[in-house]
Amino acid sequence: MDLSGYQALVWSLTGVLLAAFAGFAMVYAWVRRRRLAGSIKFNQEEFITARRQVGAIRIGWSFFAGALGAWVISGPPSYTASGYGYGAGAIGLVFYSLSSGLPVIMVAFAGDLIRRKVPHVLSLTDFMGWRFGYVAKSYVVLLCMFNMAIATLAEYTTIGTLFGVYLGSKAYAITITVGLLTMVYTAYGGLFISIITDQVQGIAVCLLFTICVIYMAADFRHDLPKPFPGDCCSAGADGSFCPENPLGFCLSGKNTIGYSSIFVMPASLFTATVFSEAMWQRAWASADKRALVRGSILGCTGIVLVVFFVGLCGILAAWAGLITDSTDTNLYFLAALGAVGADNHISKWIGVVVMLLAVGMNMSAIDSLQNGLGAAISSHFLKGRPVMWTRAAVLLINVPLIVLGARPGGLDLKVLDLFLIANMICCTSAIPVLSGVLDSCGLLTPIFLFVPSTWHERAKAAGARRLPRRLYQALYDVPLAPYLGGASLVFSCVLSIFLTSVYGVSYYNSHFESIAAANAYLPKYQSKDFSNAMNFTWMGNGYQWQFFLVPLCVSLGALMLCWVFNWTLQRFWGKPAVTGFTAPATHPDLYPAAEPSESDEEAKGSSGSAEFIAKPEDGPVADEFVAMSVRPATAV
Repeated sequence: MDLSGYQALVWSLTGVLLAAFAGFAMVYAWVRRRRLAGSIKFNQEEFITARRQVGAIRIGWSFFAGALGAWVISGPPSYTASGYGYGAGAIGLVFYSLSSGLPVIMVAFAGDLIRRKVPHVLSLTDFMGWRFGYVAKSYVVLLCMFNMAIATLAEYTTIGTLFGVYLGSKAYAITITVGLLTMVYTAYGGLFISIITDQVQGIAVCLLFTICVIYMAADFRHDLPKPFPGDCCSAGADGSFCPENPLGFCLSGKNTIGYSSIFVMPASLFTATVFSEAMWQRAWASADKRALVRGSILGCTGIVLVVFFVGLCGILAAWAGLITDSTDTNLYFLAALGAVGADNHISKWIGVVVMLLAVGMNMSAIDSLQNGLGAAISSHFLKGRPVMWTRAAVLLINVPLIVLGARPGGLDLKVLDLFLIANMICCTSAIPVLSGVLDSCGLLTPIFLFVPSTWHERAKAAGARRLPRRLYQALYDVPLAPYLGGASLVFSCVLSIFLTSVYGVSYYNSHFESIAAANAYLPKYQSKDFSNAMNFTWMGNGYQWQFFLVPLCVSLGALMLCWVFNWTLQRFWGKPAVTGFTAPATHPDLYPAAEPSESDEEAKGSSGSAEFIAKPEDGPVADEFVAMSVRPATAV
């Protein structure tokens, strides 16, 4: 079959797939609204949270389908099998796949903590407002929107590259089609419909992916020299690699990039997940903690397996000599399947399956991101407004992204470059934001983010009985809420961004010769210019570990400095309160939690109130709320 035949086949099947998903979403949403019209008020809260309506299986499918996207086709193989010393190899493969799935479990446990503190929370940013105040909340909203916008653009770029480069058709056509269809049913049905379609899309993705796995196992019969000749050989003074490995592959990952992935992948993907409302929304929608945790484990398992297989295919393609200097970096997975022609066009029927797989994953990721963007905007700028405002926000925020992603030539960036700037920005702010989830912390706190809260409580009880008081406090119980407020969060994040930029510019200037030689094909890195240095810092550092360690350490150090500063102010000079940086969690005297009025009760949906502070019912959650409310009002 020639290229035009493949184009006709792919577009026909893609049209059927897209119409089926979108039609199912619209019909299901319409039937649900008619059937539940008398029992559920379809207000803003129901639209963006689907509060406690989804069981474990659907939550698992939603985590799976929402986290994966078309980026899986290009990102992992490109990261593991890139040439010229930039491939992370087997080491990068392991940590990329694990770091893609494990953040989902972190969201499950952290989301449950947030639900216990503020049962009727609308979003992560909504919780940030309760914990840190309006200014800090505004900063987190902007960062979440930036992170999700980058993820959306990466999705549009990937699917556009596949249809433009690999299929040889107009890239903007698929971008506009997917963007508009998902936007329509997302604006109509909200989060619950997105989760339902995630299940259908996830099943379809699994079926198509299984075909790819079977084909790979049956068809891949290339010789794999053992060991790989010249694996991880270093570049010479002229920039060339050893004759037996002229493209500079490092399949074992025993190079700087591979070893860096041990830290870089968890740091970048965990922090990026923190600022994705698309993931946090599953926490609000889950029926209970058990459904949330079980669903996250199911989703994590599926994500790890898919990312691992696709990344492994990239390594196998390089090992078998299927990747040449002319192979597009976004097509390494297809090269392993033997479906890439000399001109980077589709050459086998399995390429049609991969295209449909990419479309299914792209659609599920896009609708999740669109919902996340809508939730971030609505819970901050449109809180308490009619649901039509939220629907309008979904439309307005996504139209510019569709236009930008569909422009001729795309964004002229690799998907990994798009993710790099988002991941680095998230690294500057993740620790201060996560500090708001905890009332207290210690050296063992990172471990307890991934285990049931009952384990944490048992460990704390055992430590309180058997350890000296100061050691126990250092390990488990350094109080945070009284000493870390909105000003602390904003200061820590901004200082981290500033000092990371300073470090990056300094690094670029001091290593200019080696950077220029390694990027001889990029004119922007051939001169000592401030703009080039900033571009290298945030978009061109190749995922070097230093550029992720610096923002994390600076933000943690700044947060500790703020804690000491606020503790000193409380101990010796009274109780500071800076306007705009205060919040109910740290200044309950300024924000008393009033009893809801009768009219407020009537305005609730079936799931709860849309008020900023929701007073819990009697029980453990209420006791925790009261305990937090009576803390000293000190933090700035």
